[in-house]
Amino acid sequence: MKKKNGIIVLIVVLSVAVIAGVGYKIADKFYAPLVQTKAVSYLCHKYDAKPDEFEMVDYNQAHIELKEYEIFFQKPVWVDFSFEYKYNGRNFVVNRNKNNFCDDYQMEDIQNWCTEWLKENVDERIVGFEFNTSDIRNYYLHTNKKYNFVIEKEDAKSFLSNYKQDDDCIWIYYYDVNGKVFYAENDELTKKAENILNLESRCSVTYTEKTLSREIFKYKYDNWDSWNTVK
Repeated sequence: MKKKNGIIVLIVVLSVAVIAGVGYKIADKFYAPLVQTKAVSYLCHKYDAKPDEFEMVDYNQAHIELKEYEIFFQKPVWVDFSFEYKYNGRNFVVNRNKNNFCDDYQMEDIQNWCTEWLKENVDERIVGFEFNTSDIRNYYLHTNKKYNFVIEKEDAKSFLSNYKQDDDCIWIYYYDVNGKVFYAENDELTKKAENILNLESRCSVTYTEKTLSREIFKYKYDNWDSWNTVK
């Protein structure tokens, strides 16, 4: 009986894979251009720009992936559209989720504004903080803002206080020319940042000699993400 059930499961998995493969090709030809048009329309409305100002660099067609969840077992997972666009010299990600679009074009601005705020209100040695595309989406959700809301400089403190889930750690980095230990947490600065931002999530203000840089990760089983972190 177990052998028979195993054969049935294998047939189902193979059938899903075949259907997904055929569906992917059809959707890529007919459906992808429509979604791309909607994504550009969203960007134009948000940033008050024209369609030809956005250059599509790459995209991931919405599809079903077979993801392993136990040894020798797989289950189908839905992966929605992701796009990489170039606008004003910046490459950034646009994701679709339940017919809504969210982008990370403002990642560089958010990093600069929030770092400036942290320098002025926590410690002038702070050089940046870690966040990604999903964190930008978290900020919109936690503050009940729509994805087409353009974040401004005056939103820096609000962003820092709301961009993480309650159980995630906020990583803030500082550099001191007199620093001796790499990757050591500064308890005093950590407590100061937590108090000023009134954080429910954990915070760590950590020494680093590395620089913060941005990289786009094109996942197989999830939406694409940009990460702004130390390297």
